[in-house]
Amino acid sequence: MFDNYQPPMKRLTVDDVYEMLEDRVRHQMGHEYVAAYPLHGGTSVLEWQLDSGLPRMPEMVGALNADWCMDTSAAEWQRLLEPDNERTLDSVCEFIAERARVPAVEPITVFGKSCRLAGAFLTIRSLLKQAGADVSSLRPSTPIARLARQYPDVFTDRISSLAPHMLPTVRRLERGGLSLLSLITGLMLFVAACCVPSLTQLVWSCSCPLIAIGAIGAAATLNAGPLSMTFGQIRTFRDLSITIAAACQENERRSTRVPASR
Repeated sequence: MFDNYQPPMKRLTVDDVYEMLEDRVRHQMGHEYVAAYPLHGGTSVLEWQLDSGLPRMPEMVGALNADWCMDTSAAEWQRLLEPDNERTLDSVCEFIAERARVPAVEPITVFGKSCRLAGAFLTIRSLLKQAGADVSSLRPSTPIARLARQYPDVFTDRISSLAPHMLPTVRRLERGGLSLLSLITGLMLFVAACCVPSLTQLVWSCSCPLIAIGAIGAAATLNAGPLSMTFGQIRTFRDLSITIAAACQENERRSTRVPASR
């Protein structure tokens, strides 16, 4: 019934854009970093780019257009973002707020009742489907672990942006840790062989295999996704949907609340 669900799209304010950008930095750098170095209008594009883990131009164009559902040309982005050490976020956020349309979590009618939780689940599923994930068997009870490993940026950027700052900060376990350790150990033994001639034959016999194994392993995992990604106690898509639906409902309540008369 809802296999081809497309969430409604909403416009953003400049404050919304800042909040979403900062949420993405939080997942990349950690909560403590964001608290110490919050984004502001004077933050340079270069600082924001490094903190967010965005690719450099021209690859950044595709990432930005996909994240914000925009169709802005590379030339327009280049005029806005370069030189990146001089351009600042104030103009970037205004530009995005004027043009972006992002998914909104709205209640949907299920068996005659309005349900925001169902709307959150279907919105999350649609974002994964747009990214190329097979969601044919996705259910609320499905663990998020496998898809989070396969589509990490969808979770930390697009799904988390549905309710900025409400998901626990992601914890990543990257691949290639043992390969890197092997490579470093091999290089250290190589240096030792150069400094202590009496150990040359023994050290060479150990260092060369370690360097080879480390280099091959590092190359193999260079573009691989993380080994694991966890968001606190969120384990299933039901947990994820509950968190996002509750946050969106609270945000809506705040925006429509009438101030008490004095």
